[in-house]
Amino acid sequence: MMKPLFKNKEHQLKFEKDGYLILPILNENEVGNLANYYHSLNLKNEKEYGFHVSMDRLNKDVCAEIQATIWDKILPKMDNYIENYKSFVANYIVKESYSLGFVPAHQDWSFVDKEDEGYCSITCWTALVDTTIDNGCMGVIKGSNNFLQNHRPSPSPQTPVPLSEHKFSIFPYLKPLAMKAGETLFFDSRTFHASPPNINSDIRLVASIGITQKDADLIHYYLKPDGNKNTLLKYKVDEDFFLKYYNARLSNMYNKGEVITDYEVVEEISYSFEKVTSEAMINMIKQAGNEYNESLRKKLDVLLKDEISVSKKEETKIEFEKVDVPEIYPQKETLIDSRSFFEIYTPMNIFREIKHKLTGK
Repeated sequence: MMKPLFKNKEHQLKFEKDGYLILPILNENEVGNLANYYHSLNLKNEKEYGFHVSMDRLNKDVCAEIQATIWDKILPKMDNYIENYKSFVANYIVKESYSLGFVPAHQDWSFVDKEDEGYCSITCWTALVDTTIDNGCMGVIKGSNNFLQNHRPSPSPQTPVPLSEHKFSIFPYLKPLAMKAGETLFFDSRTFHASPPNINSDIRLVASIGITQKDADLIHYYLKPDGNKNTLLKYKVDEDFFLKYYNARLSNMYNKGEVITDYEVVEEISYSFEKVTSEAMINMIKQAGNEYNESLRKKLDVLLKDEISVSKKEETKIEFEKVDVPEIYPQKETLIDSRSFFEIYTPMNIFREIKHKLTGK
């Protein structure tokens, strides 16, 4: 059983069961202040793949300032609903207009020790604009916080994880969460979550905070870069760790065979997990009360087929060759394919394609 964080018992029970909860946190003026502060920073999406977080900025003084500002504006309002907690990270999450800007179903890192004893980490995802399916609202798989009790290490995409083969096959079971600006989505780091592309012209802007129980120990699991992918280095960390170490940096370090040297390695842990078949995963999802969202699937089919139908004013063809990273090659001939997006794109092919977009590898 989770160590309580919510003051209201009904809120606590719902969160433990569903893995998420939405509560009103900021008023209109407070939303405006945080949005205006973000725009004043003139941050650019340097990767240009339709999604970025401010924590990935190389200038860590700016990241620290952003974190302090978000904490200052949001934590006092969250105190109305939660207690006996501490925050360890905060940043802006931005989704630009981009019809291929999918964030596939995933779990967040393990941030705290002893999850099996009731400790947990929670993302507090505060919408600074109204979010809908058209601008990439958050989607969750209800109850998935209770499905898998695995360690969730860095970096991605090098680390094998239980959801690697299910990232898109479970996408149509997501519950899209339309939210009003000022509402906060609290979700467990173990909860499966994802978001569709933002097809509106304006950005989808969110202020995100990570919290845990006040007496929890912050940790980080890093895949040992020895090529075997079966050992985790468990580090004892503090708040500053998450300002210095973000996925892109850890991914580059892993590729170079480097380890984190300025934090203590508490222990080395054998890393493995039982693979879950697609049938078993879907059964768990359905048993938790999630339903197949046919309208979401059709919407994504249209988006993706529109995007891949023309390239450089020529017809395109998808060729998934037996290589590490498949590409979409422009072709002179026309290929008519009646299959849906989720039939054309197997989960692994989509994962590899997104990996290539994010890392160039």
